[in-house]
Amino acid sequence: MKGILYILIFLLIISCINEKTKDIQNIDLKLSLLRTYDSIYHDSIKRKTYDIILSIKNKSAKPISFCIMTCSWDENFIINNDYTYFCPWRREADYPTRKHLDPNKNIEYKATIYQDSFSMYHDVETTKIGFIFIDSAICKKRTDFLNILGDKSKHDKIIWSNSLHLK
Repeated sequence: MKGILYILIFLLIISCINEKTKDIQNIDLKLSLLRTYDSIYHDSIKRKTYDIILSIKNKSAKPISFCIMTCSWDENFIINNDYTYFCPWRREADYPTRKHLDPNKNIEYKATIYQDSFSMYHDVETTKIGFIFIDSAICKKRTDFLNILGDKSKHDKIIWSNSLHLK
């Protein structure tokens, strides 16, 4: 009888682990390039600049919710190489909020990224963007969200986009 109980507990644990990984398996992040151009900063330095769209799609039959900043939403995203960066812009009324996605719906974010001319790891040929999925169920207050976002060891749910060849 104890053997059956241990097997049931084991199956329950496996089921819970599988449920957590299913959360991010049902989310698709698509990276699209809108345009490429040269921009100037510090009055004379030219850099490659790209306007992009990030589309987060819920591919599951259930709704999903996640936490993201209202204005500096790009903090929920990371880039796979060290020579591409989001162009910073911030607003004063910036706070964590919950986004809800119904089944087969998506949300889009437009952004501008740029490339530095020098990098230690310029051999990375593709650019991918990762979405740091922060489940709204664990964000009860602002500090919960900021603690997860600020502590990279807690970034256990990252959804990676398709690759773009920007070089």
